[in-house]
Amino acid sequence: NSISPGEIEEFVFTLKNVGTTNLKNIDFSWEQTEDILLTVNSDNKVFIDSLKIGEEKNISFFISASSAATADLYKLDLILSYQNEADSTTVTQNSSAGVYVGGNTDFEIIFDEQSNGEYVFTIANIGSNDATSVKISLDENSKWKTSSKISEIIGNLNKGDYTTISFEFKEASGPLQFNVAYTDTSGKRVTSIEKVEMISSNEQGFKNKCRKN
Repeated sequence: NSISPGEIEEFVFTLKNVGTTNLKNIDFSWEQTEDILLTVNSDNKVFIDSLKIGEEKNISFFISASSAATADLYKLDLILSYQNEADSTTVTQNSSAGVYVGGNTDFEIIFDEQSNGEYVFTIANIGSNDATSVKISLDENSKWKTSSKISEIIGNLNKGDYTTISFEFKEASGPLQFNVAYTDTSGKRVTSIEKVEMISSNEQGFKNKCRKN
């Protein structure tokens, strides 16, 4: 499982009785010692009356990751205790699981200005995670045609940061579409498609309306 900083996700644990006796008075809980991951609107403990041989039950928690969390793999400590129905012997099991905090991010591209065929745009990382090795390319399906370069490498773009890019176009028609390729915090290469609608205006040059595809 993975979760982005500041987001809330539903985590589901499955308990199954794989033994030869019915179980009763079952307590299941988890904890994360650094408090990077915490439950939302509930406790981190669940009580189950009984679990018959071969029976399984799903337990769900809504978990939030701290918005200040550093991208990393965090350990959950899992604690399960139960009694055998036959002799009421109490057994406690301890185990662990890993949850990755981080992942991909979102971008927004807006048009700034145009002069002598050069169009300047601002690209911002509006998501919850950093992006490295960011490359902006004109999508091959775009009806906008460049007179020079078709891509630009801008390097790293941390969450909340922005920078400018520029392209020279010789043909302009329809929506302008860019491909934003980057490496997310898990090391995976991701490509995001961003569309910028360029609307001609005699008085104010070009305006834009940006939307995520």
